[in-house]
Amino acid sequence: MLASGAAGVRVELTRLHSSRFVRDAVRRDMHRHSARRLAASSGDTVSAPVSKDTARGEYLMMLAIGTPPLSYPAIADTGSDLIWTQCAPCTDQCFPQPTPLYNPASSTTFSYLPCSSPLSICEAASLPACVCPGYNYTYGTGWTSGVQGSETFTFGSSPADETSVSDIVFGCSNASSSTYFNGSSGLVGLGRGSLSLVSQLSAGKFSYCLTPFQDTSSSSTLLLGSSASLNDAGVGSTPFVANPTTAPTFYYLDLTGISLGTTDLSIPADAFSLKADGTGGLIIDSGSTITSLVDVAYQQVRAAVLSLVTLPTADGSAATGLDLNENGDTGSDLIWTQCAPCSAQCFQQPTPLYNPASSTTFSPVTCDTTPSKLCPYNQTYGIGWTAGILGSETFTFGSSAADQTRVPGLTFGCSNASSNDSTGSSGLVGLGRGSLSLVTQLGADKFSYCLTPFQDTNSTSTLLLGPSASLNGRGVGSTPFVTSPAQALTHYYVNLTGISLGTTALSIPADAFSLNDTDGTGGLIIDSGTTVTYLVDAAYQQVRAAVLSLVTTLPTTDASAETGLDLCFALPSSTSAPPAMPSMTLHFDGADMYCTEEEDDMDRSDEEEDNCGR
Repeated sequence: MLASGAAGVRVELTRLHSSRFVRDAVRRDMHRHSARRLAASSGDTVSAPVSKDTARGEYLMMLAIGTPPLSYPAIADTGSDLIWTQCAPCTDQCFPQPTPLYNPASSTTFSYLPCSSPLSICEAASLPACVCPGYNYTYGTGWTSGVQGSETFTFGSSPADETSVSDIVFGCSNASSSTYFNGSSGLVGLGRGSLSLVSQLSAGKFSYCLTPFQDTSSSSTLLLGSSASLNDAGVGSTPFVANPTTAPTFYYLDLTGISLGTTDLSIPADAFSLKADGTGGLIIDSGSTITSLVDVAYQQVRAAVLSLVTLPTADGSAATGLDLNENGDTGSDLIWTQCAPCSAQCFQQPTPLYNPASSTTFSPVTCDTTPSKLCPYNQTYGIGWTAGILGSETFTFGSSAADQTRVPGLTFGCSNASSNDSTGSSGLVGLGRGSLSLVTQLGADKFSYCLTPFQDTNSTSTLLLGPSASLNGRGVGSTPFVTSPAQALTHYYVNLTGISLGTTALSIPADAFSLNDTDGTGGLIIDSGTTVTYLVDAAYQQVRAAVLSLVTTLPTTDASAETGLDLCFALPSSTSAPPAMPSMTLHFDGADMYCTEEEDDMDRSDEEEDNCGR
């Protein structure tokens, strides 16, 4: 905690530069694909045996790849699209698998996918070292990267029912995280997107009947195609809900209510409604073990269970994460750094690894339920993850000996495995609203920072925490934070009231950015870890139309496959400066943020220009 009357904490911020910052920011699962057809010679049905992974609980399906075919078990996942397996040669970031590595050089039917293919998610432009078409695919927990190829896949549990399908597009993985995929040799995406096995086979339908969770020896069958129809007595069905454009992969259902015993719970009728902007709704996902409910429904279920179950409760939150509002930059809470010894899944960092054994002030954090047991953590982000143990340590802040502040007893993550999305740093400092963030642990009631312009690669700016964080300079405006909903305690919500382009206020619906206090949907957050500003579709379409009407001297170009952005302009090939883009104003409660390229258009600082420009 900060000492009473202390001026606060001062930290110098250096921008972590990447020449591909826009692509990195907008590629979060924004893959655009086109469908492929099942080869006519393959028949109208394929099948694959499905069994449970005894170690982790996922369901694995068996299939074979290549010519000659090599069998491998892969996680069946209806919540993603990409089909992939680990390929030789594999880096030290590959996980142990139960079958030999597939080697494309040993198959007579393998070919690299051309970058021009509609199924390509090529990142060669942003990853110069990768073979086109390269890919990097992230999941809720875990990631995989490699190159895309085309290959013959063989399905069936016996020679009598084998079906071979040529030209299936898949990922040939040379690096992956191990926390999720161990026990398999890859993953088969069964989602609604065009890269999934379902779409590439043009199966029309698929079905599976999973074995009981306790049954570790039996297998069931996944059917794709005409034989997937279920017409047995007692089989009920529910229609899928049309997907929002923001989530084309998932299978949405209409959940209308929940009962415990004979009692219908009084859950609001719209608790599970899928909204026009893609928020809300309920999906069915074979890759998720636990059913997660929106808070307004969960609280009803929780209360009903407590009223019906007479067993004493126990706090298992530290070990399981259940019933714990622990969310986890200003968009996250956990403070963490890589620690020695570090596994093969650690990324390269510019400084030596922190070694807790070499510090006299380090102590491990133990779990409440088992005082003698170290407390592990696994933190996921929009892209990337980190895992390790929690510890307590003394942190020193300040850019010089004169302004240094030492704070003992801060809880942080000692990471022994991470995805490589944090390369260039040595970890992350969570500045969110949750209890694990640096802001909360310091007891700082305020903090402020003023970021350097994006083009400035040499300067540093300052992060202030505590009383010295007050901003009273000329032209400083402020807008109050909105109370965070229970479902997202970490984030900083602000009230965006409107947007103007030039001098024209756009006709965006008044409730477009409203925060729904009931289920936590909607609202607008400010997040230092997000590079690109995202708008709800009702607002984005207004901004897009206004930009098109004002930018008349530049032709539009389709860069969606490369960037995920659907409106881009082609700059002139000459060395002359491009024409100025229209200024934009974001209107908040009590303050306006001006975004413009013209230095003398408005009275503002460079830092304000840089912040809004992103």
